[in-house]
Amino acid sequence: MRLSMALKVKLSGTAGEGAGRLAAFLAMTSPRLQSRCFWGLVIAIGPILAGCLLLGAAGIGLPDLQSAAGRAIFNLRLTRVFTGFLVGAGLASSGVVLQALLRNPLAEPYVLGVS
Repeated sequence: MRLSMALKVKLSGTAGEGAGRLAAFLAMTSPRLQSRCFWGLVIAIGPILAGCLLLGAAGIGLPDLQSAAGRAIFNLRLTRVFTGFLVGAGLASSGVVLQALLRNPLAEPYVLGVS
């Protein structure tokens, strides 16, 4: 019964609605699946951060850490990647707090008018 309810979820809508639908879908799944999803994401954080540090978005590629320019590029990437990671984690935490305070898994700032 739960799976049939989850399959009825429409895939169209805004990104915030999609996140709310994902939260509603995860609320209907088993705790074991939720645990696997959580630990899979935690394990994936390390390789993703390392890939962002080493590859970069500008197409420069792997920095040469022996030269001053390579170290500067690596230091710039390091601060940007970790700042982005912390900002993203903070925004995700604030969304979870908002949904918990309102006891509404579909709550988002656009629906509530606080954006």
